[in-house]
Amino acid sequence: MCYFAQDESRFGLHTLIGRLITACGIKPIGQWQWLFKAFWLYGAVEPVTGESFFVQFSHADTECYQRFLDEFSKAYADSFNILQIDNGRFHKGKDLVVPENVILLFQPPYCPELKLMPDRTKTLVLLSHPDQP
Repeated sequence: MCYFAQDESRFGLHTLIGRLITACGIKPIGQWQWLFKAFWLYGAVEPVTGESFFVQFSHADTECYQRFLDEFSKAYADSFNILQIDNGRFHKGKDLVVPENVILLFQPPYCPELKLMPDRTKTLVLLSHPDQP
């Protein structure tokens, strides 16, 4: 049995041409480049071993999340996997089919005790190296 923490993040570039200089009261005339290029990175990390699985997608929706779950299930087909996830809308889509070897564990909303990563990291270091003070 393996436990993974899963989330997704958007990475992108929103480019604009800088300011235009004009006389006072004159509206600047120029071309704006409202181009936004982005991608979503879906990832799952096993906190104890640091093993990770990442896949890049174009959107954050149920269809892409289904593909992520299918790929994750194939990559870890020999184990039973628990994925801790947030309560995103597409994590609970009606069309979502969770693979046989994956269980989705939804974390409670507004749960500050799950954000204590420095304390958890320190605990993991102490457990892995008990001889250190």
